[in-house]
Amino acid sequence: MKKWKEYNSLDSIFVFGSLIVLFCLFACKTRPNRHINITQQDSVIVDTQKIIVNQLFNPNVYAFKYNWYSTRMSVSVKNIDNQQEQISLNAFWVNKKDSIIFITLSKMGIEGARFVLTTDSVKYINHLDKEYYWGDYRIFNKLLGFPVDFYMIQSLFMGGDLPYFDKTCTKDSSENTITYMSSSRKSLKNNMIVEQKLQTDQLQRTIYQYIKDVKTLNNIAISFNNFVAMPDGQYCFQYMDISIPAMNIQLQCQLKGTKINVPGPTSIKRSEKYKPIKIQ
Repeated sequence: MKKWKEYNSLDSIFVFGSLIVLFCLFACKTRPNRHINITQQDSVIVDTQKIIVNQLFNPNVYAFKYNWYSTRMSVSVKNIDNQQEQISLNAFWVNKKDSIIFITLSKMGIEGARFVLTTDSVKYINHLDKEYYWGDYRIFNKLLGFPVDFYMIQSLFMGGDLPYFDKTCTKDSSENTITYMSSSRKSLKNNMIVEQKLQTDQLQRTIYQYIKDVKTLNNIAISFNNFVAMPDGQYCFQYMDISIPAMNIQLQCQLKGTKINVPGPTSIKRSEKYKPIKIQ
């Protein structure tokens, strides 16, 4: 297996922080944009005989209730084309709802990077290359090619719907699942328009999410499963699979030690010896 540092690239570091995805730090360098060749099942073209005609919806998704959420993860980073593992790493995620997200990435007990995201700032330290970034979300927008913010990252990671988007989804119910689809769902905060498919089980827990930015064709697909009951009676997924075709990586994330309403660390400090990362 290649050494950990060989996978450290600026592009993959910040794609990790953006989507819910959030585990690309040590993946290979970004490839030219590609998009998922989705099947007819995934297509936003729907059978009008199966949907509720002349009605549009916002996805009705199970709302996980928390003030604090934290979990540890074992992450396997694979090449989409050949399904070969590129690297495995550990991540620690802490979220104070609507306030702050704290992330560390480590390998063999050694921390390689740390992020602190707030509603208006991104702070990041790369211990391997002795670099840091103190700034806003422009770095995510530049790398992904479409706008993301704190609330989108928080919602996608927690299995929620896109925040601040209009009500333009059709709804298709089956015996086991409920599927919401839109070919042009618009953000109410900016000019972003996405193609979206969100699928839940009958308990309204998100099990699949597909989002494609109409302008750039950049997309992401996330699956959630292995739901377990928490001490407070809520259900939380313990496995997440994230595909990012533009980077040719698939992230298989096994969650463990998930805690609800237990405050976690949120601090970050930069060394004067580290060099700033500048975004043009």
